[in-house]
Amino acid sequence: MITPAHRRLLLGAAFVAALISAALAPSEDATPPSKRAAKSQPPSGAAQQSQRMAAREFEMPQVSNYQRSLEKRVVVVNLFESRLPPGPAPVAAKPEPPKLPFSYAGRIEESGQLKVVLVQGDQMYIVAKGEPFGGSYRLDEVGSNEIVVVYVPLGARQSLPMGGSR
Repeated sequence: MITPAHRRLLLGAAFVAALISAALAPSEDATPPSKRAAKSQPPSGAAQQSQRMAAREFEMPQVSNYQRSLEKRVVVVNLFESRLPPGPAPVAAKPEPPKLPFSYAGRIEESGQLKVVLVQGDQMYIVAKGEPFGGSYRLDEVGSNEIVVVYVPLGARQSLPMGGSR
């Protein structure tokens, strides 16, 4: 398999060879040998008229495509450009916090302070109000039916019913 570096090297060498061969090519006019022989002999009346007709048929003006389009008032259209008016700017979606991975396991009152027991898989957290836990969460409120946990990276509040996971 040819690597991209080898491919570029081969294409570069081919390009240089084409340039050299074009520079070293003989500088004769581009008329074929049969027409050169015809030019050297004076043509007869009928042959001269047929040559003039052939020359008119294949005569191409030396005008670039850009100049032709200006002369003919041709409008160049980009087929890949959208012609629809721009729509409204996309609104960035507000990031959502992940679903709470904890389930409520109970309450503990320790030294007059209420603590909540939360379970995540085989990990258990005993957390008081305002304490961080689980790496990205903080216990914000403890109500009679639910607890409120804050997902700290987004500052999003989520409630967890005291009956189990949400």
